[in-house]
Amino acid sequence: MIATALRLMLSRVRRGRPPYLVCSVTSRCNMRCRMCFYHDRLNAGGIRELTGDEWKMIGASSRGVVNLSLSGGEPFMREDIADIAEAFSRS
Repeated sequence: MIATALRLMLSRVRRGRPPYLVCSVTSRCNMRCRMCFYHDRLNAGGIRELTGDEWKMIGASSRGVVNLSLSGGEPFMREDIADIAEAFSRS
């Protein structure tokens, strides 16, 4: 906990690097939650997801980010979600 707080404080000192990063890795979702708009609007198509290689490039350039959230519709619908997460953990 203290280490995370320290890294967060240090990241605020570094310029050009956000302390938090939220990545919506997919807009696909297999749920039909009443409060959510992903299923109705985004599953309709026309939205191109980034490829695994594109996410790996983003992950490689995310050095200095303290907290990362991989979100979207349902991130586990991507078969390569583990590879994407690994790319961020290496930075």
